Amino acid sequence: MRAAIVAVILVALILSSLPVFEKYKDIALNLNPNTFNQRAFPRTAEFNITRSFVMSAPGGAVSYSLNLAIPYDIPGMQDLVEVVENPQHTSESTKWWWNATVPAGGTSTVSVRYHLRMTTFVWDIKAEDVGTTADVPSSYTSRYLDPEWKINPNSPAVRALADQITNPTKPYLQQIDDLYTWLLSNYAYQTTANFEPQTSEETQARRGGDCDDFSVLFISMARYLGIPAWLELGLLYDEFRDQWGAHGWANVYIPLKAGGGVEATVDVVNKLFLIRDPYHFSDWSSDGDAQHLQDYYTLLSYVPQTTPPFSVTQSITHDNFRTSGVVNYFHP
Repeated sequence: MRAAIVAVILVALILSSLPVFEKYKDIALNLNPNTFNQRAFPRTAEFNITRSFVMSAPGGAVSYSLNLAIPYDIPGMQDLVEVVENPQHTSESTKWWWNATVPAGGTSTVSVRYHLRMTTFVWDIKAEDVGTTADVPSSYTSRYLDPEWKINPNSPAVRALADQITNPTKPYLQQIDDLYTWLLSNYAYQTTANFEPQTSEETQARRGGDCDDFSVLFISMARYLGIPAWLELGLLYDEFRDQWGAHGWANVYIPLKAGGGVEATVDVVNKLFLIRDPYHFSDWSSDGDAQHLQDYYTLLSYVPQTTPPFSVTQSITHDNFRTSGVVNYFHP
């Protein structure tokens, strides 16, 4: 039975008009393409997001397991006001699971509506206030400096590129900025053929990739430099196309000379450095466990059935979208 189970990777950016098996990652370049470093965002945004999955079994009954990450609050940035599931998940571990059977010739629908209150957050950090890698606590170095699924700070190619871009004698914050700016200036945004992210080496060979491809390479280089960095995953709203889709970006840990430190966002493909706009909905952040990261990319498994084929579609919609205030963003 284990050999008969097919895992379908679904986290690639899937829109209401696309089947879930089609890769279409990262339409959500949430910016004016004529600008590099200056934009404005709402200070707050409140809205509902609804994710709906429709499973169809025209040729015979099919049992499936669908899972979604469990969303959470992020103080000062993301408030999860309410979650409405239809139907309720059937089990819970580190994820919510819906385990059910689609009857022959029938369909099964799972939908989750998130009521969110989001706030733009800017990390206004001065270089002179930032510590060094020696100031990073072991709780971060133990989780976010080693190789992880697709992330490889030990790769000779990754190390050579990082050494080309910056060096550890520079201030901590400048190293992060160097990596971010260089990737924006030298690599191109491209969709890719696979659902899962590219390795760092694949992104280097192609000189481009999509959201999590850029993030994986950025994180690999940061870890090589001794800077804890990790993937955060969820959904992103493209305000210009009025569409939602799956998205991945990087977080970095920045130690402060005065003590403590902050976890800050670096979203390379969306050109956001130390700012998180109210359109980034996070439902999972890497804990440093490679298997957990790989598992995030597998949403659905089922017993194969091919005549006619079992099919799945997903839609991501929103309603009651309300914004207030303005935050001006400038990256020098």
